[in-house]
Amino acid sequence: MTKHVVAVAQQCPKTVFVLGGYSQGASVTDISIGIKTMLDHRALEPTVRSKAIQFCNFGDPVCANGFNAMAHMMYPMDGSVTKAAQQAAALVKSGMNSFRG
Repeated sequence: MTKHVVAVAQQCPKTVFVLGGYSQGASVTDISIGIKTMLDHRALEPTVRSKAIQFCNFGDPVCANGFNAMAHMMYPMDGSVTKAAQQAAALVKSGMNSFRG
């Protein structure tokens, strides 16, 4: 993913990217753009904090250091996926002015 994003960004520098993932897919996305969030959802780096949307359910053992496996399994059913897609679409439609680096 990293190579593809870099190649597209080099060819079309004004391209706006929306990258996302759930569980391991989110980890791949984080790694590809240099964000470290695994097991510390509060620690989004300041350089990306204004450009990132993150969802972490209370008790999630992956991102909240919790012990409730169901909290991790609920994202597809609790509206998080829809909310993330709506927020991303709204930002793209608005021109992403506040998200451009």
